[in-house]
Amino acid sequence: MLRMRLKLCIAKGDRNDPERGFHRLLAASAFHLGRFSARAFSLLVASLDDSNLSTMERALALFILRSFKEVERQIVEWCLGEPASDDKLVALFAETLKNPADEESIDADAASLDAVDLALTQNFLSGLGAFLMALERGERRFVDLAHRELNRGFEICQNPQSRATVVVLQGCHSSAG
Repeated sequence: MLRMRLKLCIAKGDRNDPERGFHRLLAASAFHLGRFSARAFSLLVASLDDSNLSTMERALALFILRSFKEVERQIVEWCLGEPASDDKLVALFAETLKNPADEESIDADAASLDAVDLALTQNFLSGLGAFLMALERGERRFVDLAHRELNRGFEICQNPQSRATVVVLQGCHSSAG
């Protein structure tokens, strides 16, 4: 009964809600973990391209859908692209350090959160990449590496001193881990 209500709430919700894609992913993750793969698939497959999903959320959705080639393509694009560059992270952290405690600290906090988001996205994609390598090569060490990477990201999200206690980041790491 609860799963029907959950699916109905997501399927019949406000189509203009910017968080709709995240809510669908969250519901699909719950169904997937509850071994209701067909329900998870039906929630994700119809709306994957028109959802407002972050890079990490999209990778998790593709992973649940077992679109491993597409996950791999996304990982490669991310790693070779500008968002994952060290220069981008350095620039974001430099913004944070420039004005640590004045009236512009809101901008510094936003830059800091953006940097943490980028680093955790890189970590998450690294974990998924290691798991894909484990599937391809059949080697346990890559499963262990993936598990360590995903657990590291989850622990960072759980840390109360961290500014990364964001539901999305935590949800992706815990769902994949």
